[in-house]
Amino acid sequence: MYQVIVLTEENKSCVSILSSNKLLKKWQGKFAELIVNEVILKAYSQATSFFLCRNHINLFLHQIAMLYKSAIIHYKIEYSLEQLNLSCNKYSIAEVLLLHIRMSDHPIENSELLAYFLEDFSNHNFLKFYDVLEDLESHNLIKKIHIDSKSIFYDKTSNKKKYYYDSINNKLLAYHDSLFIKYFECLNTSHQSQIYEV
Repeated sequence: MYQVIVLTEENKSCVSILSSNKLLKKWQGKFAELIVNEVILKAYSQATSFFLCRNHINLFLHQIAMLYKSAIIHYKIEYSLEQLNLSCNKYSIAEVLLLHIRMSDHPIENSELLAYFLEDFSNHNFLKFYDVLEDLESHNLIKKIHIDSKSIFYDKTSNKKKYYYDSINNKLLAYHDSLFIKYFECLNTSHQSQIYEV
């Protein structure tokens, strides 16, 4: 039997598959949220933990693979990567990173993106992660935003715009986005913040 565990912490979804308490696969963030909404809630269970036999887990993984393919098409990942002359290895990494960046509601922080990379490509040198990001940036597929030496974010658009940086939560939001307005209303007036135009 395989155990599927669904967790939601701090507005982040996480879906894990375990067999005999051994972690086999894990998805996090927006893609995990898609898995919950499009696969788990529709076909399996509303519980936070459930068991599947071998046949059912194979079907479950097939549904997730199909969902991943549809997300790749929806976010125009293949079309965008056509202009890059990448090796097979780098192409797979670029596909995953670009998908995470485009699925995110706001610019994604470097360490969060690196965590996604390490989950999918644990056997790769993390320098490849930075090589691929550099390729994406040089072709204007993403924008790198330096807040300080520790905080680096990646945005899905290379257009110049204003950003609001929340230093307490280490979040960067586009200044005029509806998400920013909603977020700003929840902030304490003593909150440390800064506006950046990049």
